[in-house]
Parts: sequence; C-alpha cells; structure tokens
Amino acid sequence: MIDFIDGIVNPIDDDKVIRKLLGYFENSYKGFGGFYGRMTQCTKKEYHKGEHYACDKDAFESALFNRWKKSILEMSKDEFISLYQKGKLREDFVTVRNYLKTIDDV
Repeated sequence: MIDFIDGIVNPIDDDKVIRKLLGYFENSYKGFGGFYGRMTQCTKKEYHKGEHYACDKDAFESALFNRWKKSILEMSKDEFISLYQKGKLREDFVTVRNYLKTIDDV
C-alpha cells in the first residue's frame, strides 16, 4: 500500500496542469483586482509581514522528518553497505537508526 501511495504523482508537479490552471484564472477573473487579486485571495489567511505560519511550518517539518525517518528505518542491508562503501554513511549511522526506532512519528 505504501508503494502505491508513494507512486502517486502530485498533479501540481505537472507543468501542463499548472499552465491550464493559470490560464483559467487569467481568463476568468478580469474584474476588480484581476488575475493577481484572485491569486492573492485564494487563501483566507492574512500574511503578517512576510512571516511563516507556525502551524503550517510545523506540519511541513513534521511530515519531512517522518519521511526521512521512514527512509532510514526501511533501508535494506544492501543499500546500507553500498552507501557506506561510497562514503555516504559513517559508522554512527547504526546508532542513529537504532535511536530512531525508539521514537514515535511527530
């Protein structure tokens, strides 16, 4: 199941989809504020002097950490040996991996 989910391509990564969406917005919203106005109104959040929203940042960093942790824990012995021989991993990798096994996802 995880392989299936990881194999799903995000449509936002497809340039054709983005071009089509931008074309739609550009042609649909020519009134007050125009295209730029609609693009800046696509979220209900108000920006505070260019600062990031802590909850968004925390959620992103948690997802990033959990994905990194998963890749470490699911690494096969052959992958480890190959990366170690190429100098991509150090001796303390096993210690870090064993520690990651003891903590929950964030």
